[in-house]
Amino acid sequence: MTEPSRRPTEAMLRIAALKRFLYDPSTGVFTYKVRTRASSEGAIAGSRAVGGYLEVSLLSKAIHLHRLAWLIHYGHLPEKGMHIDHIDGNRTNNAIANLRVVTPAENGQNRPYVNSNSTSGVPGVHWYKAYGKWSAEIMVSRKKHHLGYFSSIGEAAAARAAAKAKFHIAGAVC
Repeated sequence: MTEPSRRPTEAMLRIAALKRFLYDPSTGVFTYKVRTRASSEGAIAGSRAVGGYLEVSLLSKAIHLHRLAWLIHYGHLPEKGMHIDHIDGNRTNNAIANLRVVTPAENGQNRPYVNSNSTSGVPGVHWYKAYGKWSAEIMVSRKKHHLGYFSSIGEAAAARAAAKAKFHIAGAVC
């Protein structure tokens, strides 16, 4: 006989969250409703987790606050395979107006940073040594599209920005 799952359901998480926290959807801030062993009533809830997201422990499970905000506000989490995106790229801004459900590909479009080995500091733009020019590219539906070679970084960045406006979701920051 198999042992029942110990993973809390969405309903269990929502009930526990509503008992323990107050959530302000306009600011995205969670505060404790009740005193706990580690926190006092009214204290701001959440600590930084790996990746920069805020999280709390609820029913012996670590949960990111943007997911908890979504669950409290809408009563359910997004379907399997979908992500909750921070529109402004700030992983600590859990205001409900700053959260949206996106596909993993759309979520990747909203990275607020460039790779650490970037030669330009601009997403999708790099120095192409063989031609001695700046190269611009963009990913669309898991395919890389080359936008051209440019004499200046500004031209390459402008081409990348125009392609982003055309192909990526509105509101993405990079």
